[in-house]
Amino acid sequence: DKSAMTELYNSLYESCLYYFLDEGPTKHSFDDATRYAKKFTKMAVVESVFKNCFICNGTGKEAGENTIVKCSHCEGTGQFIYNDVNRAHMMLVKKSIFRKYDHIYKKILNKLVDIEEQALSKLGN
Repeated sequence: DKSAMTELYNSLYESCLYYFLDEGPTKHSFDDATRYAKKFTKMAVVESVFKNCFICNGTGKEAGENTIVKCSHCEGTGQFIYNDVNRAHMMLVKKSIFRKYDHIYKKILNKLVDIEEQALSKLGN
């Protein structure tokens, strides 16, 4: 349901914005906080939804010069390796900015994990 997804995203965004405005290492201007909150929220959603490697499409393999080789990004697992460098690149922010606020990113990602676990527990009942 699209309205449920929009509601979930908006709730995550509002939490993230709050963290940037009130809990960041320094107080942020509203413009900076909204810009970072959008980027961090979108990235957290991407990371929680898209598990397969974008490079090999989840196969764990890619074409070499004359052969098929293990994917150089996911090391053959087929699972995208999310790290600070990749996240910063995907968000179009400097690595130093991402690392400075990674504690906020982790809070949003943990909120998503909690929401998923709550949904799965309701399905089990």
